[in-house]
Amino acid sequence: MMLPVRLTLEAIAPLVLYAAAGLLVIVLAFGWFRPAARSLRVAALHEGLGRPSDDDAFGIPLWATIVGGLLVLATLGLLVQAYFGFEPPAATATVAVESPLQEAGRPGELNAWYVADRNTPAPGAPLDAGPANKPVTVTPGDLVLRGPSHDLVEVQPDGTLVPAAQSNAGARAWLPNAGMWDRSNQRFAGIAAVFNNGNWNLDMTGVSAANPNSDFRAGNASDPLPGYTVSPSDGAYTVSIMVDGSGPFVRIQANADTAFLQVDGGAPVNSLDGVPVTLRGQIRAHTAGALNLTIWDVTGDSGKVRSFTDREPAAEDWTTLTTRAPQVVFPSPDDYFSIGIVDVKAGDWFDVRELSVFLGTF
Repeated sequence: MMLPVRLTLEAIAPLVLYAAAGLLVIVLAFGWFRPAARSLRVAALHEGLGRPSDDDAFGIPLWATIVGGLLVLATLGLLVQAYFGFEPPAATATVAVESPLQEAGRPGELNAWYVADRNTPAPGAPLDAGPANKPVTVTPGDLVLRGPSHDLVEVQPDGTLVPAAQSNAGARAWLPNAGMWDRSNQRFAGIAAVFNNGNWNLDMTGVSAANPNSDFRAGNASDPLPGYTVSPSDGAYTVSIMVDGSGPFVRIQANADTAFLQVDGGAPVNSLDGVPVTLRGQIRAHTAGALNLTIWDVTGDSGKVRSFTDREPAAEDWTTLTTRAPQVVFPSPDDYFSIGIVDVKAGDWFDVRELSVFLGTF
């Protein structure tokens, strides 16, 4: 009969040691003490001291018999443990070390890190934004949901990525390093992703934009862009409210050549400090230039600026642009967000239907 695989050299080594020790104690005790016991018996009888005690009736001290027997029993116990895979309670009293993902995720649910850009870190490398928007370590076996490709992958020990086990329609995964930013606890609230039609997408139920008039429905003929401005501010453009089957949108048309033409918003970005921001816009354009979506963040009194941009080739079909700032810092009236076109010629136009600021990562 073949032994189970778990009866390895590592398991056999202590068995051999315990068995050898037990037999050695018995053999040595038998060899050393039996002659001495015989001499003592003869001397006792000769001097009339009576019969020796039963403890050495066989020439082996009682303590040697007990120690040797215990070692043999220990050997048998280890043999059973190694063969059947049993472990004594003391051996199983180990401290389970959870990965950062297990600690941050929800017990009993499928948990995954969310990577909003195209970079997936290797095992042992830091993920830029963990649950508290600080780097965390990716460990082998972690699941990663990649936003751009809408797929769920598992990180292997060698750093390769393999598709996660196939999920059924409606399956959900919890992403502890995404969702709305909880300012009071300084961490992400987390968000679920749902699997449908072969893709994983964030469940945006209950998530709303933080800026007013994000859908451009509040405008009218006298004020078509409440809450926004257009730049450059030289007035070389026209603004019109238009409607199609999906609702209202705004068209901005250039009356002259310019480097860029865009709709700008300020609140709430210009009042934030240490908050991650996601900006999403829906746009189409007639231009040879490019579509452009930007978060502009002044980071200090020195006037230093960081910008986060999504730029795509222009198309006359509706296109969704998304860009993310890991943190918007230092409240400044010069902070803004925008959507528009670059490399503009007279007569070019763009339509915008949505410009949404979300306080968090999506």
